[in-house]
This record gives sequence, C-alpha cells and structure tokens, in this order.
Amino acid sequence: MNSIVLAVVVMMGLSLIRVPVVLALILATFVGGLNAGLSIPEIVKLFEGGLGNGATIALSYGLLGAFAVALSRSGITHLLGEKIVSIVGAKGSESNVIFAQMVLYSAFLICASLAETLVPVHIAFIPILVPPLMAVMDMLKLDRRAAACSLTCGLILAYMLFPVGFGAVYQQNVLAKNINLAGEKVNFAIDASSIPFAMLIPALCMFLGLLVAIVISYRKPREYELRAVAAQDDKEPVNRDLKPFQIVISVLAIIVVLGVQLYSGSMILSGLIGFAILSFSGSFKWNEVDDVFVLGLRMMALIGFIMVTAQG
Repeated sequence: MNSIVLAVVVMMGLSLIRVPVVLALILATFVGGLNAGLSIPEIVKLFEGGLGNGATIALSYGLLGAFAVALSRSGITHLLGEKIVSIVGAKGSESNVIFAQMVLYSAFLICASLAETLVPVHIAFIPILVPPLMAVMDMLKLDRRAAACSLTCGLILAYMLFPVGFGAVYQQNVLAKNINLAGEKVNFAIDASSIPFAMLIPALCMFLGLLVAIVISYRKPREYELRAVAAQDDKEPVNRDLKPFQIVISVLAIIVVLGVQLYSGSMILSGLIGFAILSFSGSFKWNEVDDVFVLGLRMMALIGFIMVTAQG
C-alpha cells in the first residue's frame, strides 16, 4: 500500500477510536515512514524538519483567537446573540426552532464557501462568527457537530468546485500541476478547466453527507452546559453596557481584520491589528489586555498544535 495512503488511514482509524489528534498524526507519521523503508532516525529528522512550516499557521490561529476573545469581551457578540434570541423567541415553537436551525446551518455553509472563494479569508471568519452564536445554538438545542459539518462542507466544497480564490490555487497550482507532473512519463495531461466538472461528483457526495449529518445523524436536540464561551473568565464579565461608539469600533475592527487579510494575505497581521483596535477602544480595561490575549491563545492552542504537527 502507498505509504501516504496508509498514514492517512492509520490517522483516521486512531481518531475514530478517540486517540488525541496530535498523537494520531505522530503515530501515523511513523507508520507511513516505516512502510516507506525509512529508519526511525530518518523519520524523526524529516518530521522535525517540517514542524517549523506550521509555526506561521499556529501563530495566525493564536492571534485570531485573541481577537475573537477581545471581540467577545467587548460585548458586541453578546448583543448580537440577544438580538437573534429575541427574533427567534426564547420559547419559540418547534417550527420556529427548526427554521432558526436551518438558517444557522445555511449561514455557516454560505460564509465558509465565500471565505474560500469570493472573500478568500480562509478560516479567519470562524473565531468572529461562531463564538457569539454559541449561546444561540445552545438555546436552540442544536448539535454542534452538525454545525461543524456545515462549516467543513462549505470550506471544502467551494474550492473543489469553483476556481476562484483558494479554489484557483487548489485546482490550478496543486491538483492540475501535480496530475500533469505525474503523467509526464505516460504522456498524460489535463486541462485545469476540466477539473470543476470532475470534482462535481465528490462535491455532491459531500453535500449529501452534510444532509445526512443534519437530518439523520445529528438531528436530535442536544443540550450543553450553558456558560459563556471562552471569551471571559469567572472574574471579569462581558461588557453589557455598550455605548454607540464602542459598537462602531467593534464593527470597524471586524471590517479592518477582513480587509487587512484580503490586502496582505496575512492572518497574523490582521489578527494583530484587530486586537490592537479593540484594546485601545475602551471595551475592556487596559490591565486586562494580557488576560484577554492569553485566553485567546488558550482557546486556539489545540488547533495550533494540530496544525504544527500536521506540517511535520
């Protein structure tokens, strides 16, 4: 069996039996390396050599997490949640609840698709969009696994189908380039314009899988412990007395983060500028800045470690 395929299968199998993802990645790396005929020292050297490539991604996630926590601490996300709850109704009928769930699933799917194509910010929107909606999802007894499926489907399906944004990078620079490179020996080549049609089948299968997840697998109401998202700690409550100026600054920070991401292509720079804007806005005390920043890093630490390990 191909070593890469074997490593992926091992990683998926270990993840399914609840082995931590970071450990699953490391173990799969060794299995794939041994199958390829590499020695243990060679595997370790190659693995450690690739770890540095994930540092940028990990730092990007950390800074976006800090921005998300600062945004939540400012109180605007709580205000947004209250508005959504008031529209749905705290004691809404079953039809209202189902409608609200479908709206959330659709919003996640559309935002994720746009983030990979027309507004190529990749996952930068997730820490901004999801935390303020956690309380709403709890109120609707929505299974968070279904929400995760919607986000994942949107992120992948869009760039598989549409050669725009990250889709252009994937289809032209990754898929077509590697297929043509591998086919040189047998005089085989493809045109990048044919890729969207070829990817239509897996894209439809992925969308079908999303429907199965929402309608069958995760359709039952699921109750979670109602508590604040990792936007705050027990000592410092969220700012609930928002002034119009603070609302404007918070919205401006979101726009700036997305704008800087589009202009520079750097999630590190966009997260840093967004966090700085909120820090100087007066949404929380200056002596709380360090605590807010650390909370953000803590929230995204696991994802950062997973991405670093995956690069290795």
